[in-house]
This record gives sequence, C-alpha cells and structure tokens, in this order.
Amino acid sequence: HGYLTPEECRIAQEEPVELKMREDSLYPHGFYVEVAMEEARGILGIGQEELLSSGYRIYTSLDTELQTYCESLFADDSLFPDPINGEHVEASMTAIDSQNHSITALLGGREHTVQLGLNRATQVKRQPGSAIKPILVYAPALENYGYTAASFVLDEPTDFSGYTPRNFNEKYYGWVTMRKAITNSLNVTAVRVLSDIGVYSGK
Repeated sequence: HGYLTPEECRIAQEEPVELKMREDSLYPHGFYVEVAMEEARGILGIGQEELLSSGYRIYTSLDTELQTYCESLFADDSLFPDPINGEHVEASMTAIDSQNHSITALLGGREHTVQLGLNRATQVKRQPGSAIKPILVYAPALENYGYTAASFVLDEPTDFSGYTPRNFNEKYYGWVTMRKAITNSLNVTAVRVLSDIGVYSGK
C-alpha cells in the first residue's frame, strides 16, 4: 500500500520484539478492587471503560491492613500443602464485618497476577461442605443461645422430622463436647444443635 518499501518491511520483520511489562501494571489488592468495580458496573449499568474514564469514586469497606495481612499469609508456602503435580495448592477467602455485613478483605487466589482473572472467592461455585457448620450452627449457638465449647451434645443416630444425618465415618461418640463435635466435624451434632436453636429467616 505504499507505506514502506520492501527493504523497510524486511528490516522491520527481522527486528526482535521485546515486551516491556510495567511493574505497576497490577493495582494493589487486585482481587478486592476488581470485585468492587464489578459491583459498581452492575449498579451503574455501565462498562469497564466508562467506569474507569468517567471520574467515578467508589467507596468500599476494604481494611487495607487486614487485606495486606491476608495476602502475606497466602504468599507463605509453609502454610499450605506441598505442590500437587508441580502446581501450588490454591485458596480463597472473604472476611466480613459481623456488625454491618460489609466485606473487609477478599482474596480470590494465592496471588493476583492477571487483571480480571479467575476469582475463586466469587466465581468458583462449590459446596461449602463442613466449613459451613461453625458459621451457621455453632457460632450462633455460642453467641446467642448459651452454648459453650464445653457444652455436651449427643452424637447418636437420630431422626430429625424425617431427616437422618450420618457422620462421615459412620461412627458415633455419644455425649461429646461442642469442641469435639467441631474438631471431628460431626454431622449429627451439628443438626442437633441447629434443631435446638432453630433457623431464623431474617424476615
């Protein structure tokens, strides 16, 4: 098209390409910031480019000290199992202020290296498994219903209005402390405590 001569084209093709990556190309606390931007885009009904170029200010509940501390924990290999097939074991976490329910820290992986990449805290849909028992059952029992870590709970096969939970190993331990129930992740005791304290719908 007449923009350059064949010789100029040859020289350009032979010139090696070196990518210069900016060290500051990733903003601090990337996982948290990206979730905040995603929520802002949804609220405002705009795209990423408009959000970043139109002078919007986004106010969050980010606790930078807590977020930085959590990031340092995730970067510490000694706190995680050895790599599997050469790949590091991954993790995610979310910290919530129990008073106002705001998110104060969030990590979608052990390191944030790709903008708008996979966020395991918000995008990976998995069952919480036994990790939900201390949150939904034991914490409310301790905080609001007079239970203590030393309270005894009966662990034996029981029918709860047609539902019969089983422990993972099919073993039952009789009267156990709540501490042991949590340590051994016993299913029957969790259902028994939940049956005792009830479920509050929030309505």
